[in-house]
Amino acid sequence: VAEKSTGAFNIGVGWSSYDGMMFETGIQERNILGTGRVVSFDVMFSQKETQYNIGLTDPYFLGYNLSAGVDLFHTTRDNSDSSSYSYKTIGGTLRFGWHYTDALRQTVRYTLRQDDIYDVDSDAALSIKEQKGTTVVSMIGQDLVYDKRDSRINPTTGYYTSFSTDLAGLGGDTKFFRIDGTAIKYFSVAEDVVFSLRADGGYIWGIGGKDLRINDRYFLGDRSLRGFEYGGVGARDKLSDDALGGDWYTTASAELTFPIGLPKEMGIKGKLFTDAGLIGKPDNYDSATMEYSNRLRAAVGTGIEWSSPMGIINFDFSYAFAKEDYDKTRVFRLNFGKGF
Repeated sequence: VAEKSTGAFNIGVGWSSYDGMMFETGIQERNILGTGRVVSFDVMFSQKETQYNIGLTDPYFLGYNLSAGVDLFHTTRDNSDSSSYSYKTIGGTLRFGWHYTDALRQTVRYTLRQDDIYDVDSDAALSIKEQKGTTVVSMIGQDLVYDKRDSRINPTTGYYTSFSTDLAGLGGDTKFFRIDGTAIKYFSVAEDVVFSLRADGGYIWGIGGKDLRINDRYFLGDRSLRGFEYGGVGARDKLSDDALGGDWYTTASAELTFPIGLPKEMGIKGKLFTDAGLIGKPDNYDSATMEYSNRLRAAVGTGIEWSSPMGIINFDFSYAFAKEDYDKTRVFRLNFGKGF
């Protein structure tokens, strides 16, 4: 019997059209002190965001087919370009997860975090200035996932669905209920040619008369709607031009990936896509000071997808053909990241 290595170390660099240069590294030990527990530490730095995450997971909690774990996190985010403020959160999550079948799994979790909205510009929207400061969020939630893809990295057939809910207000300063869902279907058209359809949506509303804070709202653009900047779609302050987010959103996309004549082992594919989306108003919407339209936004584009040793890198060129005059569009997008 030969022992397998239980440790792993990863390092990666990249560049995103919104986050700028990125560097990430992580270390994982899948059998810490011979207990079978998994411990991990991950760090990510970019020009816009910094993340620290520590996780500990027991895959067979108390000897049952039940995973239990705790995650500690610290994130800072510079949103000055889109909404004239910066954001920091620090906290932890306690989670339990189990499989109903090989494809169906569920996780329940409790999160306690402290959020801080700071570095608010002097000419920021009044609704953002009023939210400056620190709040505590106490939240329970669950994630239900059904995954029938033939591969998590490069799927060609099958489908993926997820449904998540969160309830904040078990103590703390923030009270809301949130629902999110994702559905993706993959079709194998020909050898190495894959067509996919995707739909995403979410809704969040305040409870007990509590207005939503800007960091809890949805923002549409960049990864969620190609052809537009992050926060480029949705309500916008007339004076400061700040993106204000929305209480709900829905998006749909269709994409075709195909070989472009390079050796398959290089992992480089071409793609054609179209994205469309809608986003709702913020709960404190005021037509006198804010611009908003519920019209559909949409874009078409082409690009290159590279399954590199550092993760999936996307080069996208888009044209937004359905937009408002005050929307912020983006023709070129480069993104470095990992899929789910």
